[in-house]
Amino acid sequence: MSARSYVWVIVCIPAILSFLAINPASAQYQLHLYASVTDDLQDEGRIDMISVSALEEKIIALKSEDPYVRAEAAQDLGNFEDPLAAEHLTRALHDENPYVRAYAAASLGKLRDPSSLAHLITMLNDEETFVQTYAAESLGELRDRKAVEPLIEVLEGSNTDVKPSAAWALGKINDPRAEKPLIDALRDGEPGLQISAAGALGSIRSSLAVEPLILSLKGLCCLEAAEALKMITSLDFGSDYETWQRWWINIGD
Repeated sequence: MSARSYVWVIVCIPAILSFLAINPASAQYQLHLYASVTDDLQDEGRIDMISVSALEEKIIALKSEDPYVRAEAAQDLGNFEDPLAAEHLTRALHDENPYVRAYAAASLGKLRDPSSLAHLITMLNDEETFVQTYAAESLGELRDRKAVEPLIEVLEGSNTDVKPSAAWALGKINDPRAEKPLIDALRDGEPGLQISAAGALGSIRSSLAVEPLILSLKGLCCLEAAEALKMITSLDFGSDYETWQRWWINIGD
């Protein structure tokens, strides 16, 4: 390699990385190509080290032709508290592969990046249920009240598989607008939804939910209802329906 070539590589290395991050044809090939250039330089003693950071590696992998590589990268990027990670994960929400979209949504929730709010709300309408589920849970992690109404729509919608995650997210956001929809879910929902709704009502400290929660002590979500009652009332009668019912009657007199 000529001296002129060395100068060209060293000066242009940032541009090379930028190009690879934006226009990859194959992540594995690109990393190999980059490694071969830097190995040549190291072998001849021209530089000590030029390396792709772990974050850059994952961003490049996120643009691989292999959906499994992209999905793994989307999952791993949730470990990088860097705006660049959130930026690329937001783009990955539009990936053609649903697993990539799901992991991207989950990672954005882990990062709690506020700029992803609108994108995650859009993902509540994804064609795949499990992607909707990850999006709902990540909205709960963001704890932004702008997500309350969209999550209530999911809670009151027809897709029963996503409703428990929407209920959980509403409990995380802790907004009083969710009280009535969560109480309705507690009364009329499937067992999984009732469990999530009970927990959410406890998180909200909903006084309106005390009586419905006492009635739920007789159902499958009795443990979650008892915990919610403890959070709301600061009393601990366990899941003993009769004791809770007597207490409720006494305070009403």
